[in-house]
Amino acid sequence: MGSFTSHKRAQNALVQYAQYHPQLIPAMVAGTPYLRIAVGPMNMSRANDLRLVTAKNGIKDSWIVSMTGSGE
Repeated sequence: MGSFTSHKRAQNALVQYAQYHPQLIPAMVAGTPYLRIAVGPMNMSRANDLRLVTAKNGIKDSWIVSMTGSGE
């Protein structure tokens, strides 16, 4: 749903999209810590619908990705 360097912005996204049960996933990109907001699992049709909803709410570049656990 989004990727943020700001904790405040990440928390705002968690609240805004609470109905989708988002998860906060820490990531490191080129040495910079990010907080990624992800939802799922869901089928592709639902993912595309959610992508349209988020675009209407200002998130124009959300991605649909498949994720698996790292086992850590």
